[in-house]
Amino acid sequence: MRHRRWLDARLGAVGGAVAVGVALARARYLRWGATDKELKVGLPGDELVGAADLTATRAVTIRAGADVVWPWIAQLGQGRGGFYSYDFLENLVGCDIQCTPQDFRHSYVTNLAAAGIDVADLADITGHTVETQHRRYRHALGRSFDRVRDAIG
Repeated sequence: MRHRRWLDARLGAVGGAVAVGVALARARYLRWGATDKELKVGLPGDELVGAADLTATRAVTIRAGADVVWPWIAQLGQGRGGFYSYDFLENLVGCDIQCTPQDFRHSYVTNLAAAGIDVADLADITGHTVETQHRRYRHALGRSFDRVRDAIG
């Protein structure tokens, strides 16, 4: 009987410590990386939910402009560069993402070409000749490729 009370007391203490730890960790996790100012700012879609039972605001600081960050965000997802997650998790939910570093590079350069970056600059970035650049990224160069071809003759 004494042993049982001792065991119950220990289990209660451990359970209480775990509950307190989870509560503290959860509060921090729900605002991961967000500043106090960011927590107070309204976000698009907030008006769709009157009184939310749970709010979570997470943030990452990227010290670069949108023009630099967007091409990397645009390559996320199925049929692109993937989700930057673990393969087994992606496969668990039915994603079939198999990509190589070359896929990332191709997506990035395609987005730059579609944004109108000069072909010579793209060639410098990739290490290709301008002719090879035209051939590989013709789909993204669109009309600018046609103008170059017409000018050449």
